[in-house]
Amino acid sequence: MGRTTEETFNVALGHALRRTRAHWSAHPESICVEETDLLHGRGGLKPDLLINDGLFPPVIVECSFTASDADQDARDRLGLQTRQGRHRICTTLALHIPQRFREVPGFEIKDILSGGAPIQYAIHQVLDRRGQTSIADTHHRRWPRQGFI
Repeated sequence: MGRTTEETFNVALGHALRRTRAHWSAHPESICVEETDLLHGRGGLKPDLLINDGLFPPVIVECSFTASDADQDARDRLGLQTRQGRHRICTTLALHIPQRFREVPGFEIKDILSGGAPIQYAIHQVLDRRGQTSIADTHHRRWPRQGFI
């Protein structure tokens, strides 16, 4: 058996997330996984997961077996705009995939995640300043400041 890739984990996470809300289950397109052309401004950039259900502001989830990669990717997507509806991304999650998922077959991951397997994450948010005229006039916060929840 080969090692599980980040992409395989992302697809399984998308399936598991769709099970958590009736709206996402009824509208699976609310969670896009590993799709290109979802964001304006950076050619070829694809978020691991984009949750854009039309009910709440869009959120990007960036996953990696390497914590610093997930963190950097999550920061890099803050402030970008979605093509559909052109909403600005103000919240992203950096999800550190536990190494034990490297050996789990892809078809089992969604059940393990749905069963409540712990995963570590950090939240990144754009904080607007009054009178801002561009994304450059904003700053960002990470919670927790260091490490993962």
